[in-house]
Amino acid sequence: MAILPGFTFKHTTLFFHSVRKSFFLAELLCIFTVTLQARGSSSVISMALIISSWHFIIYYLTKKSNTNLYLFGLPVTFIAVLYFNSITGPEINFTAYTLLLFFYTFLFIEVPYKYIFIGTFITGACISEYYKGVELHTIYLFLIPSLGSAVLFLYIIHLLQLDQKKLIAQNTELYEAKSSLDALIENTKSSIWCIDKNYCYLKGNLKFKKSLLNNFKNNVNYGDNLLDLAFSDYEREFWKNVYDRGLNGESFIKEATSVENKETTFREHSVNPMTNSDGIVYGVNIVSKDITKKKGLEKSRKENEQLLNLMIDKMPIGFELFNENGLLIMMNEVQKHNLGLSSVDESLGKFNVLADPFTEYSGQLTHFLQAYKTGEIVTFESEVDYDIPQNNRTKKKGKSYYEVVLFSVQNEKAGIIALTRDITGRKLNEKKLNDQNKQMETYTFTLSHVIRRPIANLISLTNLLDNDGNLNEDEQLTIQHIHESVKQLDDIIKNLNYSITSINPKPYEH
Repeated sequence: MAILPGFTFKHTTLFFHSVRKSFFLAELLCIFTVTLQARGSSSVISMALIISSWHFIIYYLTKKSNTNLYLFGLPVTFIAVLYFNSITGPEINFTAYTLLLFFYTFLFIEVPYKYIFIGTFITGACISEYYKGVELHTIYLFLIPSLGSAVLFLYIIHLLQLDQKKLIAQNTELYEAKSSLDALIENTKSSIWCIDKNYCYLKGNLKFKKSLLNNFKNNVNYGDNLLDLAFSDYEREFWKNVYDRGLNGESFIKEATSVENKETTFREHSVNPMTNSDGIVYGVNIVSKDITKKKGLEKSRKENEQLLNLMIDKMPIGFELFNENGLLIMMNEVQKHNLGLSSVDESLGKFNVLADPFTEYSGQLTHFLQAYKTGEIVTFESEVDYDIPQNNRTKKKGKSYYEVVLFSVQNEKAGIIALTRDITGRKLNEKKLNDQNKQMETYTFTLSHVIRRPIANLISLTNLLDNDGNLNEDEQLTIQHIHESVKQLDDIIKNLNYSITSINPKPYEH
């Protein structure tokens, strides 16, 4: 802590310790002066010797112990000198003892208070010189103003010490903050620098200096005009425009390309004005970071999005993407055709599958709610009658049948993807096949019950005739041939009925 500008506490302490013996010699000189002014008074000389001895003891003790002796908050020598001054006679010059009081009290008080005590001594000396009486009230006239001034100045110095401690704490905080800021600036991968209103370099991190050294083969120093370092008029105009916008109080981000080591790099410049406490712009701060990898990732992402969109549009099945609220945000051309829409744009951001009357009417709402709630894959079939206009769907003759698969998308927010396959052709084929099966069932019923009935009668009749004993040999032979023929015909009908039944497929199961 500096007591005076350029003069620290340590310097002050060393100085007063070095001249401590000189102050003791000064006391002897003062006593000698008092003795001469006493005109040979033995009592005064004895008292001077006592004071000198007392001061010497105090000096010796404090020198050995390196401590100050206090009584009632005041140095012991201060009180001792006042006491002996009060009992001395009129022969003693009060100014001389005041000088003694100053010297030894000056030795035993804290260094910051020595400057205050100088003022106290001057005040007391002036008063005591004016009142050169011998009564005790003279001492009071010295003591009261002196102590009053001392108390006042001590209070002031106390406040100053508090301010100094506060200032030291603030300086410490500022130093730590500056150190942290410097560490942060130097440890970042970005180039950071600032300029003044004349485009002159003020400060920058090591990353910025290395960049300039690589590009311009020159070190940048404080006060250098950065516009003079530009390779070309284009670069000079570019940076002048950037700096001017910042100097006009604008904060913005500017992207630019540069060539480093024969490779094109992309950089993002964050420009912010620097203002003083009055809000006046005095410079510009720039943070420049390499975004080449970011640009590469963005390019890859865009290419992947384009490829994905192309795949979705070329899919042979319908594709729909709904957000977490059921709002349609994506649809391909196949689904547009499936729904009979004239344009995809008329539904994007407008159609809400959870609030569509047709969705609820057709029973699809239950499946969508299940998919949203459980996140499970849900499959169902849907029948759409386009003869009835539904919301923004256009009319389309006849019915259409679709197989819909729903599955959730867990991203930042949950959504639903609906894959829709047109199964109208399959449904029509199933219907046609079912109709054919019904016809075959009718045919087999006819074979089993209509045609086989007379055949069964013929078989029974031939059995009766074959068992009749009145027939001759030729008649019996004829009856046997008829029986065998009818039996073969019955077997043929049975096999035909079995074949029709076995090849008749069941209706499509799902």
